[in-house]
Amino acid sequence: MEYRNFLERLIISAGILSLQFRKDLGNLDVSSKNGTVRDLVSEADESIESFIRRQIEQHFPEHKVIGEELGASRPGPKDFCWVVDPIDGTVNFVKGFVYYSVSIALQQNGQTLCGAVYGPAMGQLYIAERGAGAFGYRVQLPETVLQADSLDLQNLSDDYSLEGKQRLKVRPLEQLSEAVLVTGFACVRAGIQPNNYLYLGYVLPRVSDVRRLGSAALDISAVAAGVFDGFWEIGLSLYDLAAACLILEEAGGHYSDLYGNMEDYPCSVLAAGPGLHGRLVDLLAEVDKPYNGFRSLLQQAKNAE
Repeated sequence: MEYRNFLERLIISAGILSLQFRKDLGNLDVSSKNGTVRDLVSEADESIESFIRRQIEQHFPEHKVIGEELGASRPGPKDFCWVVDPIDGTVNFVKGFVYYSVSIALQQNGQTLCGAVYGPAMGQLYIAERGAGAFGYRVQLPETVLQADSLDLQNLSDDYSLEGKQRLKVRPLEQLSEAVLVTGFACVRAGIQPNNYLYLGYVLPRVSDVRRLGSAALDISAVAAGVFDGFWEIGLSLYDLAAACLILEEAGGHYSDLYGNMEDYPCSVLAAGPGLHGRLVDLLAEVDKPYNGFRSLLQQAKNAE
């Protein structure tokens, strides 16, 4: 519970910083990563991750931190490690679109103990503790916080309230034709070949619909909440998945790679409720037939990583 309470305050405080940065997006310093304009990083990403790291180092100095923007912190014992994505959905963030998130998880020896995904601009918090369930809340912030003129990068905030507590549970859907799925294209941004375009073209006519919103952590959390029925994507990283996959598990969902294999955090991910997960594995396997071995090419690309 100590870690869970700290996590709640930490992720909401980080989200408040993101909201303060959003007030002046026109002057935000934005650059590209890996030489591509499809993969952006902003000063907000780096400042928020630095804030998160400082808070963790202050409260748990023996813990390790792995973050998307600043990598792994100083060497230390491997039993506790915080996994941080300061802004999942940076393109959405810098464009002023509300669908982005902060994602933070605590792992012990590679197993996630607790995790949270917070969509600050939507006021939506998802949080889970292993063995204790997953919950969703509406985060209420006072106007004094939202109207602050300067960024306080020093302290955790207690100036918020949580409302509308909801225990998360995946939908018990089994019919593909009724499923609304969500996906993403991190593989295209990263230049991974083969990519997700062929999967999308095959899946879309066989389900109710597919959405593409731009934050994998929020997408998987929304599957946990029963908003969507399943998610798949190629080319994700640990910091995209650690918190959201625990939230999904604690809501009764399953995740695997696209072939149905369980790995710690596979870079190609399929997430759904138990009634749909196996059917989606079978559906994605069918991509191999009309596209002459595309699935085999994906496996070769994975093996070459």
